[in-house]
Amino acid sequence: MFKVKIVTPEGEFGEYEATILNVRTTNGQIGLLKDHMSYLANLEEGDLSLVQHGERHTFETGAGLVYFDNNLATVLLDSIEEV
Repeated sequence: MFKVKIVTPEGEFGEYEATILNVRTTNGQIGLLKDHMSYLANLEEGDLSLVQHGERHTFETGAGLVYFDNNLATVLLDSIEEV
């Protein structure tokens, strides 16, 4: 598992321990797993999902970016809402 930290202009939205993080980048969908190489990408408006303790959490998001390094995924978003 790895840590996912989601931040919006209002502040920190949440922190999760995830086995996979799925995001929609400007180049298409990507799934990030533990020990993924360092990664930086722009995110499109759309959906984001992650699996924590076997349970999938799905969110509708605004545009933003994701930065993954040393098993920490930092997701900066204009807006986010759990669906």
